Amino acid sequence: SAPCCSLKLQRSLRGLSMSKLVNEVNPVVLREPEVAQAMWLDFESGLDDLPGGGRWLVSLAESGEVLPLPTITPVPLMQPWFVGVANVRGALFGIVDFSVWRGGAPTPRTAQSRLLLIGAHCALLVQRTWGLQTGSALQMLVSTDTNRAPWYGARMKNASSQGEWARLDCAALLTSPAFLKIWI
Repeated sequence: SAPCCSLKLQRSLRGLSMSKLVNEVNPVVLREPEVAQAMWLDFESGLDDLPGGGRWLVSLAESGEVLPLPTITPVPLMQPWFVGVANVRGALFGIVDFSVWRGGAPTPRTAQSRLLLIGAHCALLVQRTWGLQTGSALQMLVSTDTNRAPWYGARMKNASSQGEWARLDCAALLTSPAFLKIWI
């Protein structure tokens, strides 16, 4: 069983909601011409059979830093995908396992695992980051899937490497009612 957080931490988290953790959403919306001018972070989370697949891109304009895993303190009575909180340079960040959020298995915590800071006080636990992709090498693919979540952006393809990714729309994720409900 995971160690319980201290009574002091439990008291400070009382009344906390994900909407407080992500109170500063970067409202960047990229249109197709802007894709070519953007830089994209390539990251892996979960298996290919999950919604969006295993490989994702997030615009550097929408995301924050990428960090090695700090100590994550579990918080009781949270959704299974909310793995806990971490101290990042003196600020408390809520940590969401992006694989579990999409219905997959928990992300293994290895030397390659990373935190992707996406809001004022929110981070995604991802399996690994692969580096940057230049927007000029990417093209948006046409999708007929009208049932996907708003945070699951367009599929993107790199013509030279034949790689394909799902685009993470951070602003849509951070304002999704299901994402904001961290309590059980």
